[in-house]
Amino acid sequence: MIEILYDAIMEKKVIIVNGKNDVGKDALIDIAGKEFKVLNVSSVDPIKMAATFLGWDSVKDDRGRQFLIELKEAAVRYGDLPTEHMVDQYEFFLEKKEYHIMFIHIREPKEIEKLVKRIPAKTLLITRKMENVHDHKKDDEVCDFKYDYTFANDKPLEESGKDFIKLLQSIK
Repeated sequence: MIEILYDAIMEKKVIIVNGKNDVGKDALIDIAGKEFKVLNVSSVDPIKMAATFLGWDSVKDDRGRQFLIELKEAAVRYGDLPTEHMVDQYEFFLEKKEYHIMFIHIREPKEIEKLVKRIPAKTLLITRKMENVHDHKKDDEVCDFKYDYTFANDKPLEESGKDFIKLLQSIK
């Protein structure tokens, strides 16, 4: 009974999440998944599938990352596969009443802009003060967007997780 009432009052939320490598995006989303029913997708998912078909070994070293970047750029130019895939995932999310929050990972600001024109979504940047950060080429663009929300993941994970849940509850 409580579950039914919770589902009835819980509005669906779509959050486009971004942040540099190793800021804890997936760790926070895993915590959110313990509180909410979450769908977690990435605009690079179909690119990874294609890359695997083309021989990529799933290793995200510099060579593998460059391959994914170039393949995604080609897929954007040819048929805008990443955006179209995210729109399809959004429609799936709407059809499935069991999901409350959809997290969409998109790295490039231009791609975020395209998607927010197509679906109602809020944008979230996750940051963390880090030493010895292993930046990647695409990390340079992460802050080149005006996000709706920013979350500093600077506390121990348990504390950050509680703060992250509060943020998600406040997003309309």
